[in-house]
Amino acid sequence: MPNVNYTTTGGAFETVSEIEHTLMKHSEGIWSKANPLLEEEEKMPNVRPISEKKYGVSKYAFTMTRAYCLQYNEWKQEIRDTQSRIQNARTDIERGNQEKSDPTEKLGQRHAELMNKMELVEDTVMEAVGNNKAMYPYLLKYVTTEDATYFKMQQEGMPYGKTLFYETRRLFYYLLSKKI
Repeated sequence: MPNVNYTTTGGAFETVSEIEHTLMKHSEGIWSKANPLLEEEEKMPNVRPISEKKYGVSKYAFTMTRAYCLQYNEWKQEIRDTQSRIQNARTDIERGNQEKSDPTEKLGQRHAELMNKMELVEDTVMEAVGNNKAMYPYLLKYVTTEDATYFKMQQEGMPYGKTLFYETRRLFYYLLSKKI
């Protein structure tokens, strides 16, 4: 391809090879820093799986267990929603406006299922923290919130060191992966 001059927005002339060089430079990382979508992804914490040799939990089992925990807040919200719907249905039944229906029963079953899932996560956190009961709310928040980091937990007042916290976190994922 011949070297044809092009006018850029700055008014300077560039050849095709200079434009290609600029595009290659941008594709090597300069452009990615200006891309807001990539910046958003870069803000997410890098969560490494626990050691398969030490804990016997594969990378995929860890990923599944972590994803299970991240649903905790969704379950909590759905429980709030189903509680009000169940209460409304009970009120209607008491007034005689409606008989106990299959949808109400299904709501109750779903409510119980979600409560069991939440209790499993909460009980496993309690089991993992052992005698370090003050770590419970921080570990629970850490494992159920996607963007949680040790630094954020420390800013919220967690009184434990990084080594103990991460060791407890690994124990939690090990225990829960064996339960689900």
